[in-house]
Amino acid sequence: MQANGTYHYFLIPGLGFNALTFKNLKLHDAASINYVEWLEPVENESLEHYIDRMAEEVDASLSKIVLIGHSFGGVMVQEIAQRVDVEKVFLVSTIKSPKEMSWNVRLLRSLPLYKLVSHGLINSTFPIWAKLHDFHNQEERDAFTEMVNDMSMTYFKWAVNAIVNWKGIKKRKKVPIHMHGDNDQTFYYNKIKNPITIKGAGHFMVYNRADEISAIIKKELDATNVPIFNT
Repeated sequence: MQANGTYHYFLIPGLGFNALTFKNLKLHDAASINYVEWLEPVENESLEHYIDRMAEEVDASLSKIVLIGHSFGGVMVQEIAQRVDVEKVFLVSTIKSPKEMSWNVRLLRSLPLYKLVSHGLINSTFPIWAKLHDFHNQEERDAFTEMVNDMSMTYFKWAVNAIVNWKGIKKRKKVPIHMHGDNDQTFYYNKIKNPITIKGAGHFMVYNRADEISAIIKKELDATNVPIFNT
């Protein structure tokens, strides 16, 4: 963490991902950057209880907290913003309500095939679906493989169940800024309400279109009229 920054960023990656997801973001220097890793769920843990534990990873005593969440991390930062006073919430390649879930995600509620998934199955089938889900070159594929092999299957199966059964947020304390690629094949673009559109981008755009994501974040923070750069 870089101390004495203007903003305090807390970044949460998608399901099965880690801090490597945000490797290419270029956030301003005058800030503290905090990568929040997924916690291992306890037996029969509810999503509400898990969110409470994740919220403890964000230092609520700080001012000017900025949350950034990718995919399932986007769901998590929306929920944390209900518990912690934050300046801004940025969503990347995620959903704001169950209504934005694509049919293939909703299908997992009644057909929970994810319970059969293993590291071996993910790795062996990855070449088949990698490009569709926005892993195009070897660097991106290596990054995904490294991250997914670090996650536990207990966490993976709990997290998939949690996201497909997420009830959403009825009354928000903070309206999020949502960025979404119009070629996202995980959460379909045509289901997303009023996003900032990243043309031609897919689900992993936080990594492979990081310059555009970074520029939007900086622009939105500039709009608050709070000085964010050292002079």
